[in-house]
Amino acid sequence: MLLSSHILAELDLVCDDFVLLNRGTVVRTGSLEAERRGERLRIVVRGLDMETVGVVLGPGWQLTRNETGVVAENEAGSTEVGTLVSGIERQGGSVDRVDRGRGLAEIYRQEMDQ
Repeated sequence: MLLSSHILAELDLVCDDFVLLNRGTVVRTGSLEAERRGERLRIVVRGLDMETVGVVLGPGWQLTRNETGVVAENEAGSTEVGTLVSGIERQGGSVDRVDRGRGLAEIYRQEMDQ
């Protein structure tokens, strides 16, 4: 079932997964449970194409592009972020930001601030 609402606190209580839209464009998807546990890892990379980011990060990453750069997301759990950032920098890219899990309202605010 798809439920659409602007009352994010209520959605946070009843939904398992989410799709966040901004002006008709999907800007983020994920599991709310993984977000709450901090297991969802999101890295925004500048200066590299999607193929290079995919090679650096390895399998299991969902890659998309936004106006900032390449967005890589993974149910990463204990992934060592420093190792990933070093790999990106060795290829000439930079990490704009790294996010771990949070609630739906925080995810919304973060995405709309970009």
